[in-house]
Amino acid sequence: MALILAGIAGWQWRSAETQRSRAERSLILATDTANGLVFDLAQQFRNVAGVPAATIKDILDRARRLQDQLLSGGETSPELRRSQAEALIETTNTLLTLGDTQGALAAATQARDIFRALVASNPDSADFHRESSISDERIGDVLMVQGHLDAALAAYRDSLAIRKRQALEDPGDTECQRDLSVSNNKIGDVLVAKGQLDDALAAYLDGLSIRKALALKHPSNAKLERDLSVSDNRLAACW
Repeated sequence: MALILAGIAGWQWRSAETQRSRAERSLILATDTANGLVFDLAQQFRNVAGVPAATIKDILDRARRLQDQLLSGGETSPELRRSQAEALIETTNTLLTLGDTQGALAAATQARDIFRALVASNPDSADFHRESSISDERIGDVLMVQGHLDAALAAYRDSLAIRKRQALEDPGDTECQRDLSVSNNKIGDVLVAKGQLDDALAAYLDGLSIRKALALKHPSNAKLERDLSVSDNRLAACW
């Protein structure tokens, strides 16, 4: 009888574990789908004409609430958290386009907090560090639009600090170097808005030197050539 009871107990345990595993897989799949939904909606709505801004915001809010509910339903992997944060960055871009700077700032701040937590748990992940710098940059973009120049400058400098470290660690990485030049330009933009033209010029020149080196290294890259023309236009604002 003891053997029979032990066998039944073992079967029940295996059955419960199977059901739990299935439930976890279903939750992970649903969460990943929700993250993708928010990301896709945010991207697509930036290119749709004629839809009222309030309607777009309402749809995005509903999708994000679903996203948050699923993520709070159990353990989440770094990749799920990453896809959530990436969706929030896309939401930031869309809300900023719609003029909802408060909503954009909230989304960007949430994304930054997620990426900082991911960096703390995965300090060797270059991708998480880079995406953390992007979230800082987006916060700076929103604050710039809001006219909070000092706060925008601080956010851009947070992004720059991450990118400097990455560029030093991998000086041959074109993307890292280009990111660094973008940060220099954004800092220059804030300094121009603050009337600090000499400091802005120094930031723009730092960005230009990086872009010249990249263009020489990749002479057929049209994107890098466009970057050079952007830097030239920035410099004109300081002369």
